[in-house]
Amino acid sequence: MFDNRYEVILADNNDARQIHHQVRYKVYCLEEGFEDQSHFDNNEERDEWDAHSVHFTVRTKHTHEWVAAMRMVVRGSEGLPIEQMCNIDPLAAPTGKSTAEISRLCIVGDYRRGKQTHPSSQKDITPHLYDAKKARGPAAANERHHKSEIILGLLRAAVDYSYEHDITNWYFLTTPALARLINQMCIQLVKVGSPCNHRGVRYPFFANLREAEKQATQGCQAIAEWRNRVVKSYLRFSELNKPVFNASRTCLVA
Repeated sequence: MFDNRYEVILADNNDARQIHHQVRYKVYCLEEGFEDQSHFDNNEERDEWDAHSVHFTVRTKHTHEWVAAMRMVVRGSEGLPIEQMCNIDPLAAPTGKSTAEISRLCIVGDYRRGKQTHPSSQKDITPHLYDAKKARGPAAANERHHKSEIILGLLRAAVDYSYEHDITNWYFLTTPALARLINQMCIQLVKVGSPCNHRGVRYPFFANLREAEKQATQGCQAIAEWRNRVVKSYLRFSELNKPVFNASRTCLVA
């Protein structure tokens, strides 16, 4: 169970956002090479949309290792990133302040593969962007389980945050493979436009949260338990009891 091993932290101050951006830097700059690391200071990957975003980061409960990240871009005067990159069918997906975009979803390699690490070996952790390549066998099944578990925890937090802030619709710019995984787990995504080239071919997807949760609750026990649980889906960084950031060590203790 996600809640037994992990917790989602809302980055509500500068220290927390620094951790979030460092996770992204590890993934997008050092591992995947999607971004040029020389363009970023302090080992933090950022872009112009972060000023209009809510940032989530996942850590382990027992060792406080930072293992995943995701952001939700809230509509501003410039709209949303997906609207600038794709041709979206206006009849298929409504716009407005109630719509946000989920992006920058990434998971640290050892954790997306379901491996446990000792705190002393954190410096050897290699982060990887989620990859939905088809695979077979027990090891692959275990990997898919751990990916799904962390993604589900992040999306659960984003759903609750959205309800609290009157956000009812989401956009995703992603691959059909990841969209299928999300559909199978929880949120029902609908393709709403033509593909674009953004780190490979990506498609615009849309979800109405009210309808998606209704469908997911009926078809998935894990989602049905969301509204009945005692554990909060996310904590604010400023509410944590102990400091978890050390400027001399990056978020993944590199």
